[in-house]
Amino acid sequence: MLPVLGTKLLGRGTSTTHQAIPSYPIYQTMTEIATRLIRERVLSGHYKVGSRLIPAKLEAEIGLGRVAIREALCELAGSGMVVSMPNKGVIVADSPSFEEIGALYEARCVLEGEATYLATKNMTRTMIARLEALAVQMEDESQSLFDCILLNREFHLNLYKVSGWKAACQIINQLIDQTLIFRGQRPEWTLDPRAFHEDHRQIIEALKSGAADVAKRLVIANVSRGYQHIYSMHNQPTPQIKTQETSDHILFK
Repeated sequence: MLPVLGTKLLGRGTSTTHQAIPSYPIYQTMTEIATRLIRERVLSGHYKVGSRLIPAKLEAEIGLGRVAIREALCELAGSGMVVSMPNKGVIVADSPSFEEIGALYEARCVLEGEATYLATKNMTRTMIARLEALAVQMEDESQSLFDCILLNREFHLNLYKVSGWKAACQIINQLIDQTLIFRGQRPEWTLDPRAFHEDHRQIIEALKSGAADVAKRLVIANVSRGYQHIYSMHNQPTPQIKTQETSDHILFK
């Protein structure tokens, strides 16, 4: 296991650094590090759709062993981020179509809303402190947009883990990454993160107070905001996402 004290993030043709949260040291295997670094390069659009991911080349780029890289590619293939093609090797998978995005966001709203509801019931002070630290990092104006996007991903996945829903969290992870791949293939898109920062602050306050219904509603609104942004970039009105924002829950009454 290796301690990770900082993370090199590649975005929009430049390389930036964001520091890991000092209060929470992260230990990762070589395979986990390789998986994270390759994922970040796919999400940023650095590795384009259809690009071949050659282990020997990745070994030189990332500075990790070929075994770790091959294991990382297998894991990313399992999430649908890359695919193994006969006579071609591993390539970056197609991003979702514009028509698919609405269905992906609708699924995200349902799963992430329910995961938030349960996570609020299980929330700990330690996790709230971690979420607060991530929120502070996102609001740091020195962060690049891509840094903020990755920190936002970490914020949400950390929150959902507290639900205890392991299988659902894996699906949520994949759904988030698919929507980020869609964005990453469109480097011309811009985003003002300030509204999202306010969302995060309100979510944290709901978690602190144990207001599960409120936290669920706020997370659904936050995810829907990302969906609305995609449609606005296409100059199209945003269809209404069908969600449950009342006290009726899929599993929790």
